[in-house]
Amino acid sequence: MHFQFITGGEPHATTAFMTTTRWNRLRALFDELADLTIQARSVRIAEEQLDAPLRHELLGLLAAHDHSATILDQEPPGYRLNGSEARPR
Repeated sequence: MHFQFITGGEPHATTAFMTTTRWNRLRALFDELADLTIQARSVRIAEEQLDAPLRHELLGLLAAHDHSATILDQEPPGYRLNGSEARPR
């Protein structure tokens, strides 16, 4: 589910809306949880008792964050990393 900020006009029936307050909460939770272990994240998320759309968005952001870290740790196809350089194999 993607969020849309409330800026006026007619709301779309299938879109969950993100107020500035909800966005600030989401951002603060993401910043707090991004570098924690999965177990520690689970405990904190349970403590927060988030509604389903906010929880879904937070879990999506955390998954994307985790995935981007693993991609950047891999060698590019056909290259090997040598210090700070990528050289053809």
